[in-house]
Amino acid sequence: MPENDLDFNVKVLSQLGLSEEEAVAYSILVGTGSRTAEEVALYSGRPAGEIKDALAKLAEKGYARLIPGVLDIFVALNPQITITAKAEDQLQTELNKTISEINDMWKYSADQLTETTSNFKNATIELTENKISALKEASTNSSTTISQTVQKVEGTLKELKNMAHPFQNLLQKSIIP
Repeated sequence: MPENDLDFNVKVLSQLGLSEEEAVAYSILVGTGSRTAEEVALYSGRPAGEIKDALAKLAEKGYARLIPGVLDIFVALNPQITITAKAEDQLQTELNKTISEINDMWKYSADQLTETTSNFKNATIELTENKISALKEASTNSSTTISQTVQKVEGTLKELKNMAHPFQNLLQKSIIP
């Protein structure tokens, strides 16, 4: 298997959650067919113990099957099925996480909107009550002021009438002979 293909496969498989050793071992199995751990180690240039561990993990994860015998042989399972299933699981996990985050953001936004609306309502009620109070006070003051002014005008009018009465008599006497 060309080195560039191996590097590419390792990169892609690592994104699906395989370790570098697992990705290398799986790529070799897919590219060369059934192999013993020693043969995969030879192809990879890595220690046989490291490759044996990686192949055992691949079998646990469903990427390879161990065929026990005098020499244990590992066979790669269909990469399309295995990778598709793993990618679907990973995508579903990411989708569920994203949905959960969106739900959390929505709930937070709804809570913020509820709080803001409640604060606005309370502030509006308080402002309205303050304005009503101020208007009542102004109205009471105005009523008192108007009442006092009316009383003063009435008093002045009485004084004018009283003052006008002697002049009126005098005028009547001087006009009527």
